[in-house]
Amino acid sequence: MKLFLIVLVLSIITGCSSDDFVGSPKFESALNLKLKKMINENNENSIGIILLSEKEPGTAELSKLEDTGLKIGSVTGNIITATGTPKSIIKAGKFSFVKQIQLAKNNYLKQ
Repeated sequence: MKLFLIVLVLSIITGCSSDDFVGSPKFESALNLKLKKMINENNENSIGIILLSEKEPGTAELSKLEDTGLKIGSVTGNIITATGTPKSIIKAGKFSFVKQIQLAKNNYLKQ
């Protein structure tokens, strides 16, 4: 039994890489699932998202988001609409001023 557990743990450890996407607590569950699927399929199409920031973002915060590759749509108070690839969305989720990121409910992007 111990040997089985050791083999199981080692196979799990060696099968994981640091680049594997495991989700983010800042991402709603639907976005986490969508990103995981897109990453597994090597899909780099843009998707619509809604970001909630701690406070109304200034030009510095918006520039940081754009530097990740996101395309900002509109800003209303602390709510920002944007489109981006999985990589750009994951990068944006690392900023401390970003409180939550949701998958846009209606995605009108042509893919």
